[in-house]
Amino acid sequence: MFAATRLAFGLSSGFGQAVETERAADAGSGGGAAFSTGGGFSERYDMPPWQQEAVDGFLATQAGTQSGFNRAGRGYPDISMVGNKLLVVLDGQLYFVSGTSAATPIVAVITARVNLVRESNGLPQLGSLNPTLYAHHGESASMSLVDITEGANRCPAPGCRHCVEGFAAAEGWDPVSGLGAVDA
Repeated sequence: MFAATRLAFGLSSGFGQAVETERAADAGSGGGAAFSTGGGFSERYDMPPWQQEAVDGFLATQAGTQSGFNRAGRGYPDISMVGNKLLVVLDGQLYFVSGTSAATPIVAVITARVNLVRESNGLPQLGSLNPTLYAHHGESASMSLVDITEGANRCPAPGCRHCVEGFAAAEGWDPVSGLGAVDA
C-alpha cells in the first residue's frame, strides 16, 4: 500500500492556527509544508484491476487530462495520512518529522490495531487491504477516509528541482491523496 502525506487542516495546523480546510502537503501553496506529497502513475507496473474504476474516475476529470504520464500505470498513493510536523520521541528527545516516512508507520499501526481487534473477536485479519479499499471507495465515510480535494503534488517553491509538474487534488481518487486521508 502506498501512503501519501497531507496537512492536518480543518482542526488546526498543529501550532494553534485554526484553518479552513484540509489540503494535500503542497510546498508551493503557502500552507506550511516544506515539501509536496508524492503521487502519480507507475512507468513500470500496470494498473491492477481492482484500482481501475477509481482511477478511471480521475482520468475522466479535467485534472486527469494533462499529458506526460502513463495512463495505464499503477496509480499511487492508495490512501494518505497526516504527515507534516508530527511530534515524535527519539532517545528521550522531542522532534518534528514530516513526509511519507512519518505517515506510513501510522497507517501500519492503525492496521495492526484493527487486526488485533478482529482477531480478539474471532475474525480473520484483513490481509491485503488494497482490493478492499478500492471496492468500497465510494463509502469513504464508513472507512474513515477524508477526501482531500485541495492542494497539489507539484512544487514551484525555490529549491524544488524535480517536481514542478504534478497533479491537482480532485474529488474521489487522485494521484495526490489517493482515495482519501485516514481520519484518525
